[in-house]
Amino acid sequence: MIPESYGIERVNVSALTAFSGNPRTHSDTQIDQIAASIREFGWTNPILVDAKGTIIAGHGWERRWKTRPR
Repeated sequence: MIPESYGIERVNVSALTAFSGNPRTHSDTQIDQIAASIREFGWTNPILVDAKGTIIAGHGWERRWKTRPR
């Protein structure tokens, strides 16, 4: 069951903080692939964050928006 405090909210990507303990890294090639996916299919995956705006999942998507804005 999902607690009532969870929900979907649109926030500016600049308000997010990458989790420093994230074990995954993304090469520039992977970020370019994410950008190409967004161009072809649109934004299909949310970035999951905790209550403080720290990214739980979606670090690659976040990096794409910060390094390759429209």
